[in-house]
Amino acid sequence: MDVLNAMRVFIQVADAGNFTRAAEQLDASLPTITRVISQLEAHLNVRLFQRTTRRISLTDAGTTYLEGCLRAVELIDETESQVVSLNKDLRGRLRVVAGSSTAFSHMVPVVSDFVRQYPAIRIDFFTMDNVFSLVDEGVDVAILADYLIPSDSVVARRLITHSYVMVAAPRYLSGAASLSKPLDLKRLCFLGRPADQRGTTLRLRETGKDEDDVIELTPNVVCNNAKVLQELTLSGCGFSILPRQFVQQAISDGTLVRLLPDYRLQNSDVDICVVYQSRKRNSRIASVFVEHVLSALGSPVKYVQES
Repeated sequence: MDVLNAMRVFIQVADAGNFTRAAEQLDASLPTITRVISQLEAHLNVRLFQRTTRRISLTDAGTTYLEGCLRAVELIDETESQVVSLNKDLRGRLRVVAGSSTAFSHMVPVVSDFVRQYPAIRIDFFTMDNVFSLVDEGVDVAILADYLIPSDSVVARRLITHSYVMVAAPRYLSGAASLSKPLDLKRLCFLGRPADQRGTTLRLRETGKDEDDVIELTPNVVCNNAKVLQELTLSGCGFSILPRQFVQQAISDGTLVRLLPDYRLQNSDVDICVVYQSRKRNSRIASVFVEHVLSALGSPVKYVQES
């Protein structure tokens, strides 16, 4: 039961002196109002109203409860008004950086909603897929994959976890040799990220097996932008390893095909984190944005401790 809502309904019924009139004033049905009051009385284990066929009146307990409800609701409304006023007064500049895949897949509605709530804040929003220093780049808040978290003294809190899949376009696979085992991947054109530049080790485990197949791959093409990497894959340039959520629609509509579907990439999950400087060095605007991101996407689990 929503106790605050029930308190507001109770106040309205007491003021109206009639369930029907209160229902009309609240633009609610009579059964709804009656049910809310009954649930509130059951919650408190007291009777708040004396009911007759013609009228209702407050019991002694109801009178006491009404006084408390009026004070509580007034305090809550006043506090909310102060917070709303505070939000409207919040102004300044915020520099936010996100990895390209996260920016495309998650951050657009988050930033858009924040701008609506805080219209006086100017946001500089950029994408970056390389390791960088928050201090050197003047970044207030970053939304990054765990492998891109800088070595600065930062706080990082996990938002979501991405699992990765290997994909290619049907047009590319039509001209390539058939794939049946992980070693066959070495015959394909591999589109990798900068982290793969000097080679990467893939561990793949077949369904029902206990051991991994391990292969070493060196990319034929390196790209630091996940969206461009996806477009290269769609164009038939080669195969890539991308977040499942990022390419799920393309797999569903057949524009991309998952490679070796009977195998799962091991140790490939990546945590996406909101990263910022310690609260002692963080601006109030940055702190508000961090809480906004956590509310929209994440959990309050701390992933990297402050140093």
